[in-house]
Amino acid sequence: MPLLAGGQTGSRGRRLAQSRAVSHPRNALPHPAEPIEPYLVQRFVDLISPIFGQLGVLGPLLQSELLLGLAFLVLTATLVGSGVPGVLMPISFSSGALLGGWLAILVVVLGAVLGSHGLFLLARRSLSERIRKRWGPRLERFDRDITQRGFVYLLGLRLLGAPHMLVTAACALSPLRARSFALATLLGFLPAVTIAAMAGSAV
Repeated sequence: MPLLAGGQTGSRGRRLAQSRAVSHPRNALPHPAEPIEPYLVQRFVDLISPIFGQLGVLGPLLQSELLLGLAFLVLTATLVGSGVPGVLMPISFSSGALLGGWLAILVVVLGAVLGSHGLFLLARRSLSERIRKRWGPRLERFDRDITQRGFVYLLGLRLLGAPHMLVTAACALSPLRARSFALATLLGFLPAVTIAAMAGSAV
């Protein structure tokens, strides 16, 4: 009888262990030999998916790479064109995490150039004539320097991360051509956007 009871106890223990193995499958955790990063990313996606699914509007947006890219393009152009400081790096990083490095670079750089160029044209049309009527003679030396080396100055300021609003307004008051402004802005924004987007894509 004790052996029987012991056998019953052992069979119950095995059945209990099997039921626990079924309720907690081994594939819920990564194998020790497998890298942990894909597992953590998948767990993060599983965690936030229900949240975005309940929002309704953002669900299809996140599932479509094209729509998400257009959303980042519009957002970047709007924020940069509005002169909001410090937005380029966070947008580049987040777009890199959601879109991948190369697509994020294309979208953010294009949006930043469009927004900056729009601000440049708006400031030139609305402020340039008024300022030149009042300070025209004092701007002659400034105009000569910008005419000769304006592209290099702007490129250096963009690479150094000078305040976007001030740099764009100063260029709008100068005789710098719009095409040169757009090209220098593109080349100046590209390194920082590339680094942030690639860092985001590695998350």
